[in-house]
Amino acid sequence: MTKQRRDQLREIASKSTKVVAWYDDGGTVRGPFNRWFHCTDVPEQYRSHVAWAGDDCTFAAAAMNNLVPLLDELDAMDKEIADLRMELLLMGRDEDALK
Repeated sequence: MTKQRRDQLREIASKSTKVVAWYDDGGTVRGPFNRWFHCTDVPEQYRSHVAWAGDDCTFAAAAMNNLVPLLDELDAMDKEIADLRMELLLMGRDEDALK
């Protein structure tokens, strides 16, 4: 994932409601101030193509709770890679060793 895409996702997250955590409750993702997202049912002919609404809500809540921490981890890994590359350069070793 590019730095530009991570920045876009951070901007999206910064505009969202600040919560301790979102949680799933069957077919609903729940947050503060009655901020609930309901996962709708689908017509019978599409049911073989979609997950149960509760599973989709579990996924949505996990994504909402973990997006920023995952972006932080990616940024930290990028910094670590840059530091290791610099260390290799300073030691006179081939920078390609980390690619």
